[in-house]
Amino acid sequence: MAAGKALYRGKMATENDLEWMVHSEHRDLAVGLDVDLFDLPEPELDDDGLMNCALIPLRDMVMYPRMITPLFIGRERSIEAANAAAREGHNVVLVAQRDGDVEQPGPEDLFAVGTLVALGRALRMPDGMLSALAQGRQRVTIACTSPEARLYSAWAAPVFSATTPLKPTANTNPAGSGR
Repeated sequence: MAAGKALYRGKMATENDLEWMVHSEHRDLAVGLDVDLFDLPEPELDDDGLMNCALIPLRDMVMYPRMITPLFIGRERSIEAANAAAREGHNVVLVAQRDGDVEQPGPEDLFAVGTLVALGRALRMPDGMLSALAQGRQRVTIACTSPEARLYSAWAAPVFSATTPLKPTANTNPAGSGR
């Protein structure tokens, strides 16, 4: 597909068409561009700016913010992490493994940057794997992982970039006084 073009309703759409969908009342048609599929609350940060989330190591895959993809989860600790997040209505952190052949990865086997992800409807497959739809929310850095035996979990800090939409705070001046 050519750069700056995408398929929309069976026809080629240009960047201008996609821009129109994102900034109009038809924003819901631009699924995946900037729409949250799952209604999960933002994780609470502690005094150090860290969030405690279930963690799922990924083999041979990298998850990005705003990316939507099916996940197939097979390791028991990863399945337990996904189930714990679903029970509590929380997001999970997905982080790529350095070596996909490592069956039980430790902190040294994981990259330091991952993605905060919302997991949607999950189905238990006949082979025991868990299939879930995942939507990337925000990039995070892994501060430390918990060695808890039954599931993976981590303390992570959100990474803000120039494209990260910031939520207004009490100190935000919406009038833009220029100060």
